[in-house]
Amino acid sequence: MKAGKISLLSITVSLVAGMLLVSGAYAYNETQLKLLKTTNKCSGCDLSGADLEKAKLTGASLSGANLSGAKLMAADLSGANLSGADLGAARLQSANLTGANLSGANLHDSSHDNANLSNANLSNANLFGAKLFGTNLSGANLSGANLSAANLSGATWTDGSKCKQYSVGECKK
Repeated sequence: MKAGKISLLSITVSLVAGMLLVSGAYAYNETQLKLLKTTNKCSGCDLSGADLEKAKLTGASLSGANLSGAKLMAADLSGANLSGADLGAARLQSANLTGANLSGANLHDSSHDNANLSNANLSNANLFGAKLFGTNLSGANLSGANLSAANLSGATWTDGSKCKQYSVGECKK
């Protein structure tokens, strides 16, 4: 009887662990989240999956931070430094990224759950070399944005159309 219970428990634990891996569970560092909220700086931090919806992060220093899967809907990231940050699967709908530095940022997720920037304000943002393939940019404001060397292959463009493969620096339709 005990062997049967242990076996069933092992199977249950394995199944739950497997589901967490498949679902792309994120676990941010609570101490680093508090640091960001108090200092507006957290370069290289692990904030994956953090709930920062409507957060006021104007001018925040987040270069190299892991923000994959983070909830940043309607967040104010104007003037923020997100260079080299991992934003794969981040939800940035209606976020304000005016003048933000996203050079070299990764907005692509290997599980094909790419960042959502629909209706985001990216005016005058620096997206030089950003990995935007598969990213949703529908309704986004890209006026004055630097897209040089940015990979837009498969991205949903501002008008809802898909960018063709090898769209670098511009959306080829």
